[in-house]
Amino acid sequence: MRALPKQTTASQCQVPSLRQCLKTPQLWLGVLAALALAFFGDTFRAPSRQLSPRLYGGLVSGYRWTKSQIGVKPRCRFSPSCSQYSQQAVRRYGLWKGLRLTFRRLCRCRTNVPPETRDPLPGVASYQDRHELASFLSNSCGRAVQVICELRLLSNSNQAHFGPQDTPFSLDRLNGASRN
Repeated sequence: MRALPKQTTASQCQVPSLRQCLKTPQLWLGVLAALALAFFGDTFRAPSRQLSPRLYGGLVSGYRWTKSQIGVKPRCRFSPSCSQYSQQAVRRYGLWKGLRLTFRRLCRCRTNVPPETRDPLPGVASYQDRHELASFLSNSCGRAVQVICELRLLSNSNQAHFGPQDTPFSLDRLNGASRN
């Protein structure tokens, strides 16, 4: 019977130098350190110019997509959900402050909180909140105060439109005339 050729073991194989370099942990630790330094440096930029909120938003969207694919029903006690709140907070305030707000929100989540409890970001008033305030002031203080408050809320929210239909705010509202 013929003898089988002798096989070389993995330690005896000749490995190209690039491949050998990629197997060293020092290279990967250096790459990880460089990425961490770039990520940390990015957090000092203005929130609108940071890349980290976009990356974080992608991770959270992936988390929500994965949950929906495996059939996990959302059971968040707050509205907006914690993942949406986290994305909004990081996008608006930057990574560190957004994560701090998210952590505080998660700490507030208790079994005694009723489902669908409204908990928007601090400093952000939704249209519904602005509308409720304006109607309260209208009933208690009159039309002039309502219009002044609507104008102030509109200017504070940095929006160019008023209402859910995106109807432009006009002087007709001051006079009480209806828009056609």
